[in-house]
Amino acid sequence: MGDLAYYLAMEIHCFAKNSPPLECRTINRETPDENMREKELGRQCATQELKRTCELFDDIAAEIEKNDTDKENLNRLHEALRKECAEEKKANYCKKRNELQIVRWKSTFFFDPIYSGDQDDRKKKYTDEKISYGDVVGCVDYFLTPEKMMAGSESSLFKSLNKLKKYPEPKRAIHLYPQQRVDLDLSVANRCFKALWNFEGNRAAHMNHTHFQSELILSQRNMHLLALSLRVSEKNIFGALTANAISDHYLHDSFAPGHITAWRSRLTDVAANAFHDKRNRLGARASIDEKFFAKMNAITIDGLATTITDKLLERADEKNNPYLARSVRNYFLLAEQKDRQETCCTSMSPAEQLLYLRNIAESLVQAKEITLKGDDFLWDDMQKEQRLLLLVTEVRSILDILESSMLQEPDKNGEARVKIVDSFKNNNWFWFEKDKTAGQVVAFIGPSQLTATIGPVKYEVENIPKIYGYERNDPIYGVSIGFDDMLFGDQHNRSTILFERLIFGNANEKRDSLNLALLGGVHASHSPFGNDAGFSLRGAVILPQTETILSIPFRYVRMHEASHKTWKPTIGLRLDQGFSSFATFYLEITHDSATQRDGGIQSGLSIGAGLGFAAPQCRTPGISSLMACR
Repeated sequence: MGDLAYYLAMEIHCFAKNSPPLECRTINRETPDENMREKELGRQCATQELKRTCELFDDIAAEIEKNDTDKENLNRLHEALRKECAEEKKANYCKKRNELQIVRWKSTFFFDPIYSGDQDDRKKKYTDEKISYGDVVGCVDYFLTPEKMMAGSESSLFKSLNKLKKYPEPKRAIHLYPQQRVDLDLSVANRCFKALWNFEGNRAAHMNHTHFQSELILSQRNMHLLALSLRVSEKNIFGALTANAISDHYLHDSFAPGHITAWRSRLTDVAANAFHDKRNRLGARASIDEKFFAKMNAITIDGLATTITDKLLERADEKNNPYLARSVRNYFLLAEQKDRQETCCTSMSPAEQLLYLRNIAESLVQAKEITLKGDDFLWDDMQKEQRLLLLVTEVRSILDILESSMLQEPDKNGEARVKIVDSFKNNNWFWFEKDKTAGQVVAFIGPSQLTATIGPVKYEVENIPKIYGYERNDPIYGVSIGFDDMLFGDQHNRSTILFERLIFGNANEKRDSLNLALLGGVHASHSPFGNDAGFSLRGAVILPQTETILSIPFRYVRMHEASHKTWKPTIGLRLDQGFSSFATFYLEITHDSATQRDGGIQSGLSIGAGLGFAAPQCRTPGISSLMACR
């Protein structure tokens, strides 16, 4: 999604100008036909009347490729070229040469919006020069702080000195913000992936409070403002686009109701995921500010008013722009995504597909409300309007950066003038309750209402309770595997396994409050003297800030006694601690009972230890496929 938005924003920004700005070198989409076009333009350049025009194009290209570009000289060349291209006989040549110049310019200082190889090939041949805008958007989840992505990799100074050989100028090392791809501490192939052994990524997921509720809205705002500042005050377009890609990650999250509403700071990892998954699946209604959306969607090209959605449909032509056409088809029709294939759309002709997309655009423009869903549910058939709304909003986010600039002429007092386009200044998030008796609004007291505004979208989520019940989440399951050491009678060890399900739980608004939970399950054990089984009930006190669980397990176990079986109760104290509540290490002391060598049963203290694993229903292997997780 990030690459498609970036590509479309660059198409709008670059092809609307006779003399494209420097950042337009980021578009790099060569095709075999371009060699023929260049030869044809070369033959036209051989004519005397076009000679001066061709020289100006070449001089500008040479000036741009210089690291120490003289901007005054470049502006002078651009002004001369504009005068040349204003002549009617040269206008057609200039248009063709200009388009070819845009798509053929390459630079190590800016993003490639696309990569032509498939994903498997990309992983094998990954280089820093192939980092795309979408890569940065997606990789934010795998960094504890996104600033790390911009600050550069310390290890590259020692392990990857070959990178520095490409850019030997000492001045490259003194920039605080990245100015080229090699400055980024980012590797899609080696770092930004979901796996248990991706320790940095898992640590980031554990501490990802900035991706939820008010912190999410603030994160998007902070990084968007940083991007505008880098663009205008520091004139660092690459750094600005990098910061804005990070901002767009939070923009994506803000369109997922699970991120807007999940009480991340009061819930453990497991409970937060259970809430997040269910809310993303069920969705949330949000209103669309028609006037503000029309303003964000509006653009001007060659002096003519049009919209981002119209430009999207216009440029998504299979013949003239195969990359954009394929990306749009996959994004909206999902023809190549096997697990989400929509048979109603895959058999359409290109003309029918464009008509289908136009209907989506018209439906969105007319909509006053929309149901937003998150994560995989964004790709459901009914979410096409949401996908288009998100795409338009992200394109506008990127255009904010591209259209902002330091103006050439100072104001009447000689002060520098700036042009800042900021479409997200009205973003907000507020959780409140109206006191009906006093007529006042009090924050963070419930039952309450949450409102959030992100660009043209406004959430209004009502009836959020003061004490939040875990039972509102997806069901949570757990398994504990360990060993007990009997300190009484025939001292021996036994292995145990416990399967549990959360029955009840709650969290409340007090920052240092404890969450409470009740879990029920079945228990089984194996010892040298036989196998036992029974039922378990466990009351737990949870500290979500440290992922600590203190519980009192009560079991009613059926044991072997001589020639018959009998039921015995046990009670204990258990402490679970882990990096995440998905996996914990536990210690337990129990007033226990155990079968002895002589066939009798004795009671006393036992000490146990083991591992506990927990997950929401829709993240539990085997269970998720049987339940209604879609």
